[in-house]
Amino acid sequence: MNFKQLLTWTSRSLGIQIQRYHAKFHPGVVSLPPKSRPRGTVLIAYILDPFVRKKNEAVSVAHTHHWESVLMAEAWRDHGFAVDVLDYRNDEFQPAKHYDYFVSARTHLATLAPRLSRDCVKIAHLDTAPTRVPNAVGRSRTNSHVLPWEQAQGTPQRHRVTSTQPTSAGRDPATEA
Repeated sequence: MNFKQLLTWTSRSLGIQIQRYHAKFHPGVVSLPPKSRPRGTVLIAYILDPFVRKKNEAVSVAHTHHWESVLMAEAWRDHGFAVDVLDYRNDEFQPAKHYDYFVSARTHLATLAPRLSRDCVKIAHLDTAPTRVPNAVGRSRTNSHVLPWEQAQGTPQRHRVTSTQPTSAGRDPATEA
């Protein structure tokens, strides 16, 4: 019996059912008019919550992506574009109009891009990275206080960025000249 089976069996014997959490999201689309003469239309598939909040309710500060979504939409509107915003998890969306630009977070680009016209410019907003990328970079710094790009570019010593982690001897290489 593996851990998952043991956990399931134990929880059920206690009258508890454990299941995967699926976050609920607003299934609709919010349309925002341009702030000036219309230049085109933009579809943003990112965080919809800030656009469906109650009147006078502040934008959440629980995560930066709430404000990122708002600022992204406002930037397009400032440049004269009408903006439609939908939740990035909304796989059921079928475009009913032409979009000049499509900005999509994470993996939603692959889902929605085929449903848009060929002349629509598709933009990926990559707000996360696989953990193996930062972990590999962190491991590469474990034994060296010089960043890999500095070695490749031959950065002069006086301009090198060093870690502030003390070496095994207890010295701080950032303060040594």
